[in-house]
Amino acid sequence: MTLISILYNDQIESVIVHKKDGMQKFKAGIIIDATGDGDVAALAGVPFYKGREKDGLMQPATVFVLLGGIDDKTEDVFLWKGNKNIISKMKQEVGNGNIPFPAGAVNIMPGKQKGTALLNMTSSINVDGTKSEDMTRAEFECREQIPPIINFLRKNAPGYEDCYVIRTSSTIGIRETRHLQGKDYITEQDLLKGRIFEDWVVTGVRYPFDIHSMSGIGQDESEPGEKVKTYTIPYGCFISEKVSNLLFTGRCISGSHMAHSSFRMMPTCFAMGQATGTAAALCVKNNLLPTNMDVGLLQNVLLQQGVDKPNG
Repeated sequence: MTLISILYNDQIESVIVHKKDGMQKFKAGIIIDATGDGDVAALAGVPFYKGREKDGLMQPATVFVLLGGIDDKTEDVFLWKGNKNIISKMKQEVGNGNIPFPAGAVNIMPGKQKGTALLNMTSSINVDGTKSEDMTRAEFECREQIPPIINFLRKNAPGYEDCYVIRTSSTIGIRETRHLQGKDYITEQDLLKGRIFEDWVVTGVRYPFDIHSMSGIGQDESEPGEKVKTYTIPYGCFISEKVSNLLFTGRCISGSHMAHSSFRMMPTCFAMGQATGTAAALCVKNNLLPTNMDVGLLQNVLLQQGVDKPNG
């Protein structure tokens, strides 16, 4: 899909989308960029940077795998992430080339049904999720890792002797691309302090820092040893000072690479969508632009919807 943002003064007048059946123009008074990559915002001229501040490296991409045939009566069948024997065997298999590098992390979660497990074990590094060529390469790399990973589990992991693939994610999963420049900017220090912003619109976030290695296997060494405290995300992270009728939401909001590793998670993105969707509706109802939103009004409506009021 190709996007073109048409600007008039400091507003997006329309977005042109290249669909299967041709080009179509969408006009709207308020635009929400929920692409994840900030595609609309970037095309409209909103400043951004990609990945880690010092070198632009982005978190690796992954294809998730749902397995069946798991004997979930086996002790610690989903908890052997810390099993030194399994981890050691996995490292050996990667080292001798039986499992393609950079796969090799041992990360398995229980599925929703009995006898199922969700694997977060494939990995493709040096991927820019805004480039089609990188997306295609990552897709091939991760899918080629799946058969040897399954064979390894059958041979080495108790409870996985008869496991099989039920399905995989429909496309490559991208963790990180653009970080848009908003009116405000949230950092890892805000998370470590558990900061309650005056213009909060997302509350109760407490997921830890989660940076997958950008050059190897497992977690990245740059992760802080300190724990995240429950924090909020301010409205200013969702708006641009350059484009007055634009809201952006999801993992591309205005924040640091390290903070992003926490707020990029799906439940937090759900809350972001609620906040920006509500803001857009209030803008239309009250003839406002996102850049001059009455944040107090927005907060009251979010509370009425059941959003938890932050303590502090």
